[in-house]
Parts: sequence; C-alpha cells; structure tokens
Amino acid sequence: MGMLLNLISTFFRVLEVIIVIECLGSWIIQDRGNEIMRFLNSITSPVLEPFRQIQYKFLGNLPIDLSPIFAIFAIQIVERLLYMIF
Repeated sequence: MGMLLNLISTFFRVLEVIIVIECLGSWIIQDRGNEIMRFLNSITSPVLEPFRQIQYKFLGNLPIDLSPIFAIFAIQIVERLLYMIF
C-alpha cells in the first residue's frame, strides 16, 4: 500500500508543478497559440475548470483567476485524506 500512496503522492506533486508552471507561463507567454501553453492547458483545464466555475459563481468576475490556488489546496486535502485512510 505504501508504494501506491507514493505513486499517488508523486502524481499530485507533478500535477501541482504543472499547475504552477501553466499559471506562471500565462503571465509570461501571451500567445494563446503557443504549443507548450496549449499542452499545459490541456492537462490543467480538467482540474481547474470546476474551481473556475465555483469562483465565478461565488466571487463574480474577478480580474484574477484564483482557481490554481483552490485546486492546489484541494489536491493537498485529498492527499492528506488518503494518507489518513490508508
């Protein structure tokens, strides 16, 4: 079971890093057609989109996207819950 938890933990860390890289890249690279940004967006979009919907529903149209913060926070909560269960 320890090996499975390590694999899941590694997956979560990689996902968090990709979210941060995509977030920083969106500030630096303004070209929406950039292949690297499209690739990163294709990975992060399924994770971030639910949090974007929640943000827009409860916080309105903010000038900044807080969904990466919410997503990373949720990933860390899920990871801790998994460690508590197993």
